[in-house]
Amino acid sequence: MFEILQQPFGSFEKYILKSATSKVAFVPAFGANILSLQFNNTEILWGFENEAQLTANDKSRSIHLAPFPNRIKNGKYTFEVTAYQLSINKLKENNAIHGFVWNKKFEVISTHAEKDFASITLKYIYDSSELGFPFPFELLYEYTLNKNSFSVKIEAINKGRTNMPFGLGWHPYFTLGTDVREWQLQLPECNILGADERLIPTGGRNSYSSFLQLETIGNTHFDTAFELTDKQDFFETKIFSEKINNTISIKQSNIFKYLQVYIPPNRNSIAIEPMTCPANAFNSDEALIRLKPEENISGKIEVIFL
Repeated sequence: MFEILQQPFGSFEKYILKSATSKVAFVPAFGANILSLQFNNTEILWGFENEAQLTANDKSRSIHLAPFPNRIKNGKYTFEVTAYQLSINKLKENNAIHGFVWNKKFEVISTHAEKDFASITLKYIYDSSELGFPFPFELLYEYTLNKNSFSVKIEAINKGRTNMPFGLGWHPYFTLGTDVREWQLQLPECNILGADERLIPTGGRNSYSSFLQLETIGNTHFDTAFELTDKQDFFETKIFSEKINNTISIKQSNIFKYLQVYIPPNRNSIAIEPMTCPANAFNSDEALIRLKPEENISGKIEVIFL
């Protein structure tokens, strides 16, 4: 039987969806950030143990990326002939990065627990107050936990009177309890996107032939953007650990046609980041979503433990 619990998390409150063998914990009031994800009592997410770690989040762990994923060059863009300046939050690069909902307060609007699953729906209403983004919108996130899977269903709605540029993503770091060098990785069919020293796409792309089947990661460096080229309803990325004989499968619906893969220097985890558009899409226009007033988009990301 699945249940939903509420517990203190420093000055915040965390929600827990759980069964006897699976559990997900998150903090609605701080970006709906996912702290922990466990299956068969095995932790597969590099999350946070306390409030100080969560609020100091310096690697974007588990954050939701909206209204744009990844970087905007110099924080500047032009949309429908008007120029805008976003806040710069990547100072060394002089870029804006990952939107601004990562620390915002989400409201719990419904919960549901049954024998085979538990789910919760969260809402955030943006009032157009952030520098450089005067476009109000509403976000709905539905988290669902099953015996061996966890899904994030996302809906975004333009609540303004004008068209709005938009992009979405999620930034989880996955772990299998051992060094990344020992893991195997499998990517969907994809192109690798060229980028400059500030990780802004150059427009170049090439077919990427590595990791199309499970292949040992070893010392491979990743801070890399990919364009997914399969014509599928879902794209699938796999991480496999031979030592514990388990696989993490990350499936993203085809609204998320891009993927950023990153391994931090300590190589304790790997970030698999589904995105609707690449970095700097507000300027390049590549896969940029334009929402009309009251128009909505939706997508789904599912994590399966095998």
